[in-house]
This record gives sequence, C-alpha cells and structure tokens, in this order.
Amino acid sequence: MYSEQLKIHYEGGGLDEITKKLETIDGIEIRRLKMTDLMSEPTLCHGIYLFQEGNKYHIEEENAPNASNYWYIGKTTSLSFVQRIGAHLSCRVEDVLNPLLKLIALHVGNGLHENDECVRTKIIKQELPAALEIVKDLRLKIIVFEETENGCCKTGIAQMEKSLISKLRPYYNNTKRWKRTFVMKQINS
Repeated sequence: MYSEQLKIHYEGGGLDEITKKLETIDGIEIRRLKMTDLMSEPTLCHGIYLFQEGNKYHIEEENAPNASNYWYIGKTTSLSFVQRIGAHLSCRVEDVLNPLLKLIALHVGNGLHENDECVRTKIIKQELPAALEIVKDLRLKIIVFEETENGCCKTGIAQMEKSLISKLRPYYNNTKRWKRTFVMKQINS
C-alpha cells in the first residue's frame, strides 16, 4: 500500500484544495523509495506524480527567485505508478518514458535549449550518470485517483495534470515553450 507520506487521495475539489493537500505531505526521497511504496489495490493505481526539490540541489529561476520547488509533474493513466515512476529512472538513452532524467542531463550539460538532436543525444549520454545522482535527491509525491466501474478517469487526470503544471510551473515541464532560464545549485549541507 502507498506510504502515507507519499500520497494524497483525490476526492474531488478544486486546484487550490489539491495544492494545499500536497503541502501536508513530505513525499519520499527517490533514493529511499521502495517499490512497495508504490504498490496498491488495482483500483488505486492511476493519477498524477510530482517530483519535488530535495535537500541537495536547488533551482533558481532568473526573474523569479522563489518560483517553484517542483521539478516535474506527470500523469499515469495506462501504466501503474510502479511502472511509470520506474520508467522515469531508466538510464537508457533510447527510452522515451524518462524525460525528467534526460532533461536534467541536458541541463547539467548546458544543452537544455539545444535544437540539434545529435548534440542533445551526445550530451544526454555523457551526463546521464550525473543526472541520475541528482534525481535520487528529488522527493516524490502522488495524487491517487480511484478507478470507477467505467475504468480510469483519464480525462479528469489529464485536466488536473495540466492545471497543476500551469499553477506550480515545474522547471522541467515545457522547457522549450516557456523559454525559461534557471540555474541548478548544489546546497551545502
């Protein structure tokens, strides 16, 4: 069953209510996450996941010093949380379900806004180990949607994901469209 420090259960309500609930849970640091933390009943395996800043790395955005502490928000409507979160941690450059890891690798290698796909792939291959160390420090939170007799609430999950991205403006969602400039700093601890 989901760890209580990891999840909130979506029971309706608006965006403000959901973001307030998210503030009440700590999430789990990726390096301490166990597969059993993501296991659940079959009717509770879809929803939204959020990667939040951990204790070792901090991102500062130019012209918005305290903009967000969320790094990436995604949804899972076909795969379970176990499958989807696991895919984000894949170190294979060919994988298509690990955009967070690749974006962090590009950021570390100063290629986040690089348009040449060959150059992007080279940077990703080179910086993937460093990116994985950074991802291990992030904290994971999930919003669980209960499946109805009609199946997964894909539309509701997709709408909530878009709303959360718009409100919380995580750093690695829509980096091309928003043309944001931000720097990652290691926190001395």
